[in-house]
Amino acid sequence: MTIDINSAYPNQPSIFRIQEFYRYIEYYFVHEFEGKQYMLAYIQWARKIFEDNLGLQFFKNISNTEFIDVSVIDYCIGFLPIRSITYIIDKNVDSLNNSKLDISDIE
Repeated sequence: MTIDINSAYPNQPSIFRIQEFYRYIEYYFVHEFEGKQYMLAYIQWARKIFEDNLGLQFFKNISNTEFIDVSVIDYCIGFLPIRSITYIIDKNVDSLNNSKLDISDIE
């Protein structure tokens, strides 16, 4: 998602940068409002994201809950809780050809 790092300062020019946000999706549901149907998700935001010495991303706490439109979800990732931290399992795929692990590449 693109964010304005000067959004808290109204007299400063907008400076946009890409930032990733991670969240737990608790559940999905369909809501009808004024004759239209909307698919929403109830989520919990992950707090500050850290990186360990191996380059793995993790977080220690989750924060606020919120309802969001599912159209803003880019893709699904996995979470691996270990003791007091939760690792983010995120595989970036550049193309469909790289979407599967080929065992012959390892050997």
